Amino acid sequence: MSDATAGVTTHWRARPAHEFVSSQLGADYAVYHRPSGRTHFLNAAAADLLERVLLQPRTAAAAAAELAAGEGAPGSAEFVAVVAESLSRLEYLGLIERCEP
Repeated sequence: MSDATAGVTTHWRARPAHEFVSSQLGADYAVYHRPSGRTHFLNAAAADLLERVLLQPRTAAAAAAELAAGEGAPGSAEFVAVVAESLSRLEYLGLIERCEP
């Protein structure tokens, strides 16, 4: 499966809430990930993915649509691509996981 196909069909969800301790720092967020022992600094959109959007399995397109709707903005193909890249990065960090729909 190519990365482009994975972004369309793959579903992600946030790791369980008990694995995180988060704190808002102005417009950004610090997230301590208990299993890895690492602290990550996220922007508001990435924090929203972890804390709200990815509580249920979502594709990149569905996550982008929900983020855009939360801001009262229309989504775009470019925005979906940015969200898909963010999901890949969050997965690499162990903050989200691929799952079945």
